[in-house]
Amino acid sequence: DIDFEYILKEIKEKNLPIKSLLNYIVNSIIKVENNDINLRGEKTPSHMLHSLLLRETYPDSKFINIIRNPLGYTGSRHQRFDIPIKQHCNYYRKNIKHMITNDGKTITIRYEDLIHNPSITLKEIYKFLEIKNIELTDNLEPGSYPKYVGKKIDKNRDHNNINYLTSQMKAEVKEHLKDIFELYYPESLQ
Repeated sequence: DIDFEYILKEIKEKNLPIKSLLNYIVNSIIKVENNDINLRGEKTPSHMLHSLLLRETYPDSKFINIIRNPLGYTGSRHQRFDIPIKQHCNYYRKNIKHMITNDGKTITIRYEDLIHNPSITLKEIYKFLEIKNIELTDNLEPGSYPKYVGKKIDKNRDHNNINYLTSQMKAEVKEHLKDIFELYYPESLQ
């Protein structure tokens, strides 16, 4: 657990920068045996909304954008939140809007490529991060969402989420997010 009272007290008493709070949170989330390690990762999707702050706080860092097919995203989200499709699309766009690309510090990959072609996609990521290839397994540590995430990679999850949507819903998503489809998922427009 993260002791926010402790860190906020320390930051206030010692007049520490915001980076101290972020480092504390990241180090609390990512349990490592060797705290001297320079490679850290965190994947909370809403952090996209704070990408400028994270880039200013960690100017030497590299960032990996993982974009997901809007149909799979919307199908997943609509199963949990029964709101109009347009609202799901607006939330998706809000997150994507903050995605920074082509700055030399960022790579953008498609979620579907990572799930269905992991070895090729991971090689791209390793090359971008300038690290050696690491063998990974399908076993996951689900963190705080074990029921939703599960302990194995489900290659059919996105397919099932897309199939959850009616034809009318799919057409509405494609209409609202046409520019995203054209850029990242042109095959979905056919």
